[in-house]
Amino acid sequence: MKPILHCCCAALLLAFTLPVQAQISPVKIVVNKRQQTKNVAAGQYNNIHNQTFRTLVFEVDASNLSAKPIENLVVRWSILVQPAHTSGISSAQLAEGTKKLSLKVAERLKVESDAVELSKCTGCGSESQLIAYVVEAQVDGKTVATDTGSTSAKDKIEQYRSAKERANRPRRDF
Repeated sequence: MKPILHCCCAALLLAFTLPVQAQISPVKIVVNKRQQTKNVAAGQYNNIHNQTFRTLVFEVDASNLSAKPIENLVVRWSILVQPAHTSGISSAQLAEGTKKLSLKVAERLKVESDAVELSKCTGCGSESQLIAYVVEAQVDGKTVATDTGSTSAKDKIEQYRSAKERANRPRRDF
């Protein structure tokens, strides 16, 4: 029993004497998805069916948690959407963007992504789907905060990029 007690005491002593290496992020981000709907009647804009156009915008609240201003904050987003009537990662669409900001001490700013159009053909019964998204906050090129919505979001976006890269490579005919 004594050796176990000695080991536990030594482990506790080490735990309290080692310097703490964890760093708190200077920026906190909160991501909200906002959808807007626009109805277009048949016959308008050369539509055969009534259509409902949905627009998806990501709102990112960025907050400065540090004791000093942040001059070079970059918010980046990647939004992967599967259009209606398509399947497979190579037919998906990727919307990407960045916004640069400066945050004063304890300041909070809202940033909006570019609008991604999701449309629904009410006569057809299908609609575009959000596959994955990644929103990152970077300071001096280093990622300090991330919101992915799911654990596999980064992998799905990377699969899309790889599939597009393979499709865009020139073919060599011999």
